[in-house]
Amino acid sequence: MNQLNKSFKTIIVLSMATLVFTIHGFSQAKIPDTPAGKKLAGFLSAVESGDVQKIRKYAEGFAASFLEMIPVEEHVSFFRQAHQAYGGFDVVRIEEDSEHELSALLKCKNSAGYRFFAIRTETKPPYAVVDMSYGMAEPPGEGPSAQKAPPPPTTSESADPDAVVKGNLGTTIDMHMLQKMRDGFSGAVLVAKNGEKIIHKGYGWAVREQKIPVTTRTVFDIGSISKSFTATAVMKLEQEGKLKVTDPIIRFFDNVPDDKKAINVHHLLTHSAGLGEYHDTKGDFEEMTREEAVQHIFNQKLKFKPGEDYAYSNSGFTLLAVIVEKASGQPFKEFLRKQIFEPAGMSSTGFYRNPAWEKENVAHGYNDRKLGKENSPLAWPEITWALQGNGGMVSSAEDLFKFHQAMKGIVILSSKTKKKSYSGHIKIGEDAMMGYGWGIRSTDDGKRISHGGANDFGFRAMYIRYLDEDVVIVVTTNAGRAGNVREVQAEIIDLVFKDKQE
Repeated sequence: MNQLNKSFKTIIVLSMATLVFTIHGFSQAKIPDTPAGKKLAGFLSAVESGDVQKIRKYAEGFAASFLEMIPVEEHVSFFRQAHQAYGGFDVVRIEEDSEHELSALLKCKNSAGYRFFAIRTETKPPYAVVDMSYGMAEPPGEGPSAQKAPPPPTTSESADPDAVVKGNLGTTIDMHMLQKMRDGFSGAVLVAKNGEKIIHKGYGWAVREQKIPVTTRTVFDIGSISKSFTATAVMKLEQEGKLKVTDPIIRFFDNVPDDKKAINVHHLLTHSAGLGEYHDTKGDFEEMTREEAVQHIFNQKLKFKPGEDYAYSNSGFTLLAVIVEKASGQPFKEFLRKQIFEPAGMSSTGFYRNPAWEKENVAHGYNDRKLGKENSPLAWPEITWALQGNGGMVSSAEDLFKFHQAMKGIVILSSKTKKKSYSGHIKIGEDAMMGYGWGIRSTDDGKRISHGGANDFGFRAMYIRYLDEDVVIVVTTNAGRAGNVREVQAEIIDLVFKDKQE
């Protein structure tokens, strides 16, 4: 599930060289008096305040390229939820520090939990934030430290007969990604236009310890991109007449609390139901039955009345997965397999512990938390209802390309249903809307729909589809924050549309 980009607050005391925080008897680590350090201080201050206007002002100062990927209101929603859940953060230690980049270990004020935080700014005034990441972390001294990556594979070590690098644009992107690999990126990149691949290639190591390179066959955890598939399943069922997006959830659930009886399927699809961000208490792998998940979600206090605002909610998409099961009469994973994966030819897509995957084709995660000796989706526990519907899917760049191709036709959804899915239903930013399982934006290069994904175990992904230009861009990484997927995808977009801009 994608829980990147959240923001938070604390009282600021300026000194000549550092910002020092001392709150409630807790002596915090010194925050460097650098552009990145000052942005971290602003982040802490905004979150601890819980003040929507202060949070919005902070987020509005982000770089345009960052807001292009994640609109202001999404940042505001994340920051508000962080304030409500944790009350703010204390800085335990600064882990990496330069003028324009910084990472830190934070301690939650209202709980015993810890969070990893990283921020990067522009190199010139006003030093706007260009990237920010946030995720669960182990207590000091208990979690694995970030592993230093071995040298990237040589040309012979990474040779892949199925790789595609076509034409001047393919070569330009390849040269760019080879430099990114030297800077720490490992993962896969795919760019296609009009159904023809311009580049499809792996970079770096899929499994560092065994020196297994990333190839075009490597699969990665794609996090919250799973939500686009959950939404597609819902729309497939509406197309078949088995539900309507206007159906209230009381059609599918008994004993719905009074404050949630007005929630309908549309609200869940657009993150406008008012539900909380999570319904688990121990993380993605918490053991949880379907009935327990529903009860946890129904026990949440609504953030607002259904339909009145926007708040990103993993819990809402778990409810959608339950609705898919009830409306179809099939297990959620089975419905996805038969109704989406198989018709699209997505033979490498599935969920944790999929026995169909070959071990050498499953990437291991790095530079974040670690689960198990291998930190691999093949070895992780099977998905439970803590994650079902909102994350937990594993796929390859090739399969995401196949899904794009299938969605261009009517093999999965009709033209009428796709139009409804790809329409902006609620505003989530200055020029961004929320569709059904997709972020929607009108750009100079036509209509763009997209979704990103991440987890706390080293995986990040971006999936961007330009519908008018028939361009699809996929970036997946197993290098955690070092993968910089948002930066990579933004740079690839610039390269793809450079000729048009000129």
